[in-house]
Amino acid sequence: MNMSGEMQELIGKINNFLIHFPNRKNVSILEGRSKNMEALLYELKGLGIIGLFDTADVPTSNEKGALEDVLYMFDIDKDRFEKFKKGELKNEKVYGVSYDVNQTILFYGGKEIKIEPDSRQAYLLKFMFGQKINTPISWDVLYEEVVGKEAGEKEKARKSISDTVRAINDKFQDEAPGLMLLEWRGKSVYRLL
Repeated sequence: MNMSGEMQELIGKINNFLIHFPNRKNVSILEGRSKNMEALLYELKGLGIIGLFDTADVPTSNEKGALEDVLYMFDIDKDRFEKFKKGELKNEKVYGVSYDVNQTILFYGGKEIKIEPDSRQAYLLKFMFGQKINTPISWDVLYEEVVGKEAGEKEKARKSISDTVRAINDKFQDEAPGLMLLEWRGKSVYRLL
């Protein structure tokens, strides 16, 4: 199996956790803050090995301004994890998602999710599927792309984008329970799949 060194390290940590806690269905790993860690977890999520993951900041000391570690917590599919370790999953993506701009349809695992044409949802998806996965897009940039003008009343505009993201996720989760297509973090929106 051809895996990056960082992925091998993460797989080793997950494996150690499962050896020590064989009956647990969720995993917790304490790590230094790293964008690469989240990218690796999203890769495992895309392979169906883990579900949604959460994080919690953990101070490394009581001193003001001390660095923080991050506690990563996620559910795991132990069978898929074992297959991945053996190289049996390769690059098989179980959550293939695409968006047809002309038909305004989200495709997921053989299912079609119809999006109303000329709606904010359709314009937001068109823009987000033009970006790489897990790329932060500021809500005000999205507003300009979706509405076609700068945000006037900031709070109302931000809520408009937030509501649009929520509506898309609700439709997506009707077909893919437990999965989110878009995520709102801080002041940005990310496409997860």
